[in-house]
Amino acid sequence: WSTTGGRKLNVDRERLTISTVSFEPFQERISITGNVLPRTTVYLDAVEGGRIEEIYVQEGAMVEDDEPILRLSNSTLQLSLLNTESQRLEQISQLEQTRFQIEEGNLTRRQQLTDMDYNVLRLRRDLERNQELFEKHVISEREFQTVKDEYEYWERRRDLTQQSFRQDSLRQALQVQRMVIAVDRMDANFQVMQEQLENLTVRAPLAGQLTALNAELGEMKGAGFRFGQVDVLDGFKVRAGIDEYL
Repeated sequence: WSTTGGRKLNVDRERLTISTVSFEPFQERISITGNVLPRTTVYLDAVEGGRIEEIYVQEGAMVEDDEPILRLSNSTLQLSLLNTESQRLEQISQLEQTRFQIEEGNLTRRQQLTDMDYNVLRLRRDLERNQELFEKHVISEREFQTVKDEYEYWERRRDLTQQSFRQDSLRQALQVQRMVIAVDRMDANFQVMQEQLENLTVRAPLAGQLTALNAELGEMKGAGFRFGQVDVLDGFKVRAGIDEYL
């Protein structure tokens, strides 16, 4: 300014403000138009579709947490639930029947093994006695061989029966395990379908005011339809659009 000659401007001393220059965030205030809204808003969307059968609360009413607002009906879902329950009960009945048959068969096998053990023990004693008698030439070789052959037969039969019993036990255990898994899977499916039926009753997700409700008796609504919203009136917020060029 001093080298170029500059210009002169007379300013009153009272109009001057003198301060130290510093780096600070630049702030500018602008005027915009916004809407005052409740601080918390939760929407009521249909999890499952169906026909509106009952409306328990009117728009504008205060609702409590988990309070029923309206109820839908879905005949297809209800029929599927009945079919699933029927199949589930049938599968449980088959599982119990299979377990009973396996236990009954195991009992029969154990009785057979007990009889075979008795025959083996009896024939072993007879063979030991006949061995002594044969060595003393009291009985013939044919009599001795007959008892020996019978003893060996029952011994082999007992061993084969034990092997078969063990294999059948493994196979039966695997069969029962598969049936139990199938029952558990059907129980899980049944539980999911029960939850789907429970979702036909639209409930308030939290306590507040039902500020909007779009529902009429007899209407068919699909899954995902927005029935309205619940506002919590414990605080408010302002929502406004700000032009990026302001």
